[in-house]
Amino acid sequence: MKNRIIINYEIKEMIPLFKKLLLFLILFFIILPLDLSRVAAESPPIPPSYFWGTVKVDGENVESGTIITAEIEGELVASTVVEFDDGDTVYVISVPGDESMEGDPIDFYIGGERAKQSGSWQSGTNENLNLSIFTGEYFLTFVPLVVK
Repeated sequence: MKNRIIINYEIKEMIPLFKKLLLFLILFFIILPLDLSRVAAESPPIPPSYFWGTVKVDGENVESGTIITAEIEGELVASTVVEFDDGDTVYVISVPGDESMEGDPIDFYIGGERAKQSGSWQSGTNENLNLSIFTGEYFLTFVPLVVK
């Protein structure tokens, strides 16, 4: 009987320890799969590079609805539509990117034709860049110069 009392006493003292161990194991295996360290380590999103301005072909407004595209290293990264505002055709384009793209040149296209101007990708910029194309369809008129 003495042995039974001692064993019974030891088991009663170990029950709180087993409860704590069981609680720890349950929490450990529930929280571990959540991987909270990854959530805390994620950085905020990188702000895009914005460009805006007028759009002209041979010095004239383009049609409203003309598509403007932006390419980096030949890859399409953004597009927008030209709108008419206060007598000019204008565009605003948001070019997304990441740290590896800092300083990369951006080529702009007006309705599929490459614009004369280009930009540079910089996170969070808001740059005025008037886009234009000159097709070379100009008629040159020469006026003779008379000197007395």
